[in-house]
Formats: sequence, structure tokens, C-alpha cells
Amino acid sequence: MILKHIGYLFVVLFLGYSCASGEQRKEDRQPAVKPVIPTDSVAKITRMVCETDTGIKADTSDLERRFVAIGLVNVKVLDTSICVELKYGTNDNFMERDMYGGLRNAYLPCDVAIKLSNAQYYLKQINPSYRLLLFDAARPLSVQCLIWDSVKLRTYEKYLYISPPDQVSLHNYGAAVDVSVYDTEKGMVLDMGTPFDFFGKLAQPRYELFYLEKGDLTPEQIRNRRILRQCMCRSGFFPITTEWWHFNATNKWLAARRYVLIE
Repeated sequence: MILKHIGYLFVVLFLGYSCASGEQRKEDRQPAVKPVIPTDSVAKITRMVCETDTGIKADTSDLERRFVAIGLVNVKVLDTSICVELKYGTNDNFMERDMYGGLRNAYLPCDVAIKLSNAQYYLKQINPSYRLLLFDAARPLSVQCLIWDSVKLRTYEKYLYISPPDQVSLHNYGAAVDVSVYDTEKGMVLDMGTPFDFFGKLAQPRYELFYLEKGDLTPEQIRNRRILRQCMCRSGFFPITTEWWHFNATNKWLAARRYVLIE
């Protein structure tokens, strides 16, 4: 039991170091930059978005209409440079089916969208050709249940990667995102060591040092993951220990009080 707690503490410290130390190294090279959109501008941005053409047309998906109706924001309204490829809106996912019924735009609560826009800003400070690549954002609880039923894993393994039907995910509040980094100059996604939604320890940040020492992860792959964590943590997101691509904007207690549960 003691060893288990020590191991957990090590993981937490390692993830914190990845966020903090990377940022410190960057600040050593150049002056600190301010976010393009202050997080205290939520009310102003919300009014701006409400007055903007949402792009809702006759052929827009039903899910997109639901998102707009509850006040979620299309992330492209705040930052057009963020790349969006909703994996669950295509057949290119582990279920090999479109779970979103034609949804192509990513939606988040306004303050979460602001954080993501700020993360994109910080990423460009690291490399002007880098763009956030958004794989998933707000996700209905009904889709969450379909994913749980569809994934072919043993039950105890499912709990590592997917919230069960009797629990909500932060995605169900729009308070979590799945992201990677796209290099526009090279026309490719940065190599993170595994694909998105890879169900295995190689995708888990808590095992990164172990697999680096074994040679299963390269220094470049670790560096790419740390770049992603650095810009996301700096904008107010925080990582988890089981998926390099997943970042939370808050915890479930606060999400339940701030946001609408998307059923």
C-alpha cells in the first residue's frame, strides 16, 4: 500500500514537472506572453458569440442545434486556426462508426473555449507553424453510453479509459477536450508515440519515463507530449495519467455547478 501511494505521488509530481518545468525553460528564453483572450472576459465574449452568425443552416446536424440551444460555443468562432477533426463524427475511430450524426464543428462552454484559444496562442509561441488538433470536445451522455457498450475491452480496463453509464464524464459538460498538435509546415501530426484512443500503457503519461528507458518511446515523442501539456496547462487545463490527449478544464464538482449536462 505504501509503495502504491509513493508511486502515485511520483506520477503527480512528474506530470506537474512536465507542465511547470517546460514553461520555465521557455520563459528563460523569452519574455512571458499574455493570453490573447483574458479569462475574465467570458461575459463579453459570450455576447460577441451570440451576436455572431453561428453558421446554423438547414443541413446542420441535430446535435449541433442542441449544442447551440444550450449556449455552447463553436471553437472556430474564437480561433479559426484551431484544427478540428472530430473522430467520433467519422468512421475513423475504434468503433468504426459515426457517433455524432454528421457533426463537424467542436463545441464548448464559452470559458472553456477561451482557455483552448489561449492554449493555441501559447502553442504558436513555441512554434508558429503548430496548431492544436481537436479530436473531441462536448460529448452527450447518450454517446458516452454507446461508447461504453461498443468498446471491446474487459470491464476493469474500460474504467481506465471510459466513464461508465452510471457516471458522467467531463466531456458531457463540455469541460474536457481531446487534442494533439498539427504541424502546418510539415503537413503532419506530431508523433506522440501512439495514436489517439490507443488503449494501452504506452499512451499513459504515468508510464512515460519507464517506456523512455525501455526505448519504446523516443525523446522526440516525449518532447512532443510535453509541448502539448505545456500550452494546455498554461491556459488552465490539466492532464490525466491515462491518456496523453485528454485534458480537463475543471473537476466534476465544479462542472456540475457551472455547466449544463448534455444528455
